[in-house]
Amino acid sequence: MGVNGTVDFNHLQLLHFFRTGTAIAIAAGRRQCRNHLFNLNQHSYETLAKLRQAVELEVSSNTDGGLPERQAMLAVPIIEKVEGILQDVLVS
Repeated sequence: MGVNGTVDFNHLQLLHFFRTGTAIAIAAGRRQCRNHLFNLNQHSYETLAKLRQAVELEVSSNTDGGLPERQAMLAVPIIEKVEGILQDVLVS
């Protein structure tokens, strides 16, 4: 603080530096989250496509793999991907 309770130039520079740094960190975090969301969506579509192929194969060969196996085939890879993303975001 300067004379009579005024804020001096150095304090204003420091405040500006902190605000700029915070804005950069927030923008980087948002960008990282958008990238993770894009990758998760892509991974989900790929997993769903594999599930569809497996179901079509079962239908064409008159076999039944069972619903629990199909649910696991869909859920487990997505859960693992989300866990990896959360670990990455936590570390970053």
